[in-house]
Amino acid sequence: MPSPKRHDRLNPEILRELARLAQRELRDPRVRQVTFTRVELTEDLREARVYFVPLGGVGDDKRVAELQGGLDAARTFLQRKVGQNLKLRYTPRMTFRYDKGLGNLVRVHEVMGELNAVSAARTSVSVETTDEAEE
Repeated sequence: MPSPKRHDRLNPEILRELARLAQRELRDPRVRQVTFTRVELTEDLREARVYFVPLGGVGDDKRVAELQGGLDAARTFLQRKVGQNLKLRYTPRMTFRYDKGLGNLVRVHEVMGELNAVSAARTSVSVETTDEAEE
């Protein structure tokens, strides 16, 4: 079983290498402008779940499906290059998944903004009403 240090150190290294490969070596136009958000390795370092979001297009289902297809098609290339470049004894088998958590975070941020706007509008109305009552 690998030490926790190795496990923790490998996650960001794989993430950086995938980002570099996607930017410089992948020729598939479907995989342009992707952001890898995190990597989850299994305890034995044989499987890696790689989470991604489209750059600037969180929540765009068509773009997500396009990216998913491109990443699935490039999976063996990416696995091989990550294993070679990081000099891993065993290259983890990668599966790519859309990071729904980031989409949820964006949605929560939008809802909070709407609530703040409504709250500010109510506060200004109540201040105006109070000012009128004092006159």
